[in-house]
Amino acid sequence: MSKTAPYQTPLASQRIKAELLPRSPYDVAYTPDRLVAGFAFEIQTGLHAFASDRISPFVTPPSTLAFTPIGCDVLSKSRIGGEYLTVNVAEQDLEQLLGQQSLCAHRYNNATNKKAIALAEALRNKLLLAAEDTLGLEETAILFFELSAFTTSTDNQYRKPASSMTPRRWRLFHDLLEADLSDTPSIGRMAQELGLSGSFFIRAFSAATGSTPHAYSIRRRINEARTKL
Repeated sequence: MSKTAPYQTPLASQRIKAELLPRSPYDVAYTPDRLVAGFAFEIQTGLHAFASDRISPFVTPPSTLAFTPIGCDVLSKSRIGGEYLTVNVAEQDLEQLLGQQSLCAHRYNNATNKKAIALAEALRNKLLLAAEDTLGLEETAILFFELSAFTTSTDNQYRKPASSMTPRRWRLFHDLLEADLSDTPSIGRMAQELGLSGSFFIRAFSAATGSTPHAYSIRRRINEARTKL
C-alpha cells in the first residue's frame, strides 16, 4: 500500500497486527481476509469504492475511524496519502482476544470517538518509539480494535459544531495547509477561506478531531520532516 516501510507490531502470535503507514501515494484494490480497524491521523483525499463498484471522490477528516469486515471489496487511491494506522485480527482469534464471537459484519468510515483518538495516539507513539514493550503494544492494539469493532452507531455521529467541518471545508483546509508547510496560514485566513469565524473554526476543528488547527499543522510539519529524513 505504501512505498515507505510501515512501523508494525513485533507480535510473534500474529493474532493481532498493527501498522502505522507513513504518508505516501497509494493505489490499491483488495478484499481483506482479516477484520481491519483503521484510523486516519491526517486528512486524505482521492478516489475510492467501498463495498461497491461505484468509484467516487473522498475526503477523510483527521482523527477518524474506519472499520472493514472480511470480504468487503475496497478500491482506494490517493496522490499524496496520509499517515494511517491499521489494526487487524483474524476472525478465529476474536473470542480469545476480545471474549466476543461477533462476526463484526458492519462497516463504516469517517467516524469519531474520543476514546479511540487517545488509544490511536498511544499506539502510534509505541510504534514510532519501537520500544521493547510487546505486552504494551498488544494491549493497546486490542483495546483500540475492540472499541472500533464494537462501537455503537451513536458514537459515530458528528456533533455540532463538528458537523460544520464539511468535506468541502476539510478539502479547503487541506489545500491551504499543504500549499506551503513552511509558512502556515493564520487562523484568521483559514477561517475566512472556510467561511467561519476564527473562534468557531477552532471549536469546530477541535470537536471533530480532539485537536486544534495549530496542533495539527505542527504534526504535519514534523511528519513531513521525518519522512524526508
